[in-house]
Amino acid sequence: MKTENMKISWVYQSILNWEKIRHSKKELKKIFNKSGGMFSIFVKPGEDTKDIHAYPGYWKGKLYFHLIGDDKDKEENFTLPAVPVDLVTTEVYGSDPLKNGGILALAGDLPIPVKIAILWITNWVTTEKRNQWITDGVLQNEMYQAFSIPADNFSQNEPYIAYFALKESDRKEAKFDADLVLYCEEDCHISVTNGIGGQSSTFYDTCRPVPPFKPIAGNLGLLRFVEKLKV
Repeated sequence: MKTENMKISWVYQSILNWEKIRHSKKELKKIFNKSGGMFSIFVKPGEDTKDIHAYPGYWKGKLYFHLIGDDKDKEENFTLPAVPVDLVTTEVYGSDPLKNGGILALAGDLPIPVKIAILWITNWVTTEKRNQWITDGVLQNEMYQAFSIPADNFSQNEPYIAYFALKESDRKEAKFDADLVLYCEEDCHISVTNGIGGQSSTFYDTCRPVPPFKPIAGNLGLLRFVEKLKV
């Protein structure tokens, strides 16, 4: 698709950069060691949106996520050089979310699911466990290309913070699976998201890293479009 001398948006290029990086243990360890452990989400799911797709991208030394609803995430909706207005970009930030008044402040007399969420975040900030996840992901070619998050996790017009997390895996191929813990800044509601299982009022077990899991809805049209830009 890409023609000679045609410039593409930095958003598309960042996803291409991530596609190369996700196969390198050395680069992944370096990036995750310095990029922080959280990112902000402010999305407005449409009436037909079942799922929010969050694509990682790497650009000029910084890690980003690009978010779009599955109803808009169709390959034919993307063109060169610009990106559609439905695509929202957010930068990964923060150091240790469990310190300096972060999410650890919620860990007092709270339901067990929230304490589990904090355990999963602790897994992420533990270098040895994070590196084990990276090693397994690269060896199995399962380092994620996107996260698939049900749209009903998000209330209209409310900002969320997504914390990186790792959950012990039920799969024999890996010890940990990538996770996100979603925290609503407005009502201090916390929801845990991963690939498998049930839910409660504070515990949502519905988000999927892709791979190793398949998306909940849609076919990751942005990824299909960007893959055709490879030279």
